[in-house]
Amino acid sequence: MIQSFIRSELRDYLIKIPNLDLDLLFDCWSKPLPEGFRVNTLKLPEEYILERLREKNTVFRKISWARYGYILETEFQ
Repeated sequence: MIQSFIRSELRDYLIKIPNLDLDLLFDCWSKPLPEGFRVNTLKLPEEYILERLREKNTVFRKISWARYGYILETEFQ
């Protein structure tokens, strides 16, 4: 488990944070981060890039807080 890999000082600090579910935190740390990308509209229009990705059956979803940002649901082909 990830708990055995963190330093005791960090664990002691985290334990002091109220309402922090350490098991949930450690579970999140053990999962890989999602892969994403951002379209550089100075080089090509956003819709052009998205259409090319769709043609290659790449599935992605919009990041609501990042202009031109997307999370990959499948790998690039």
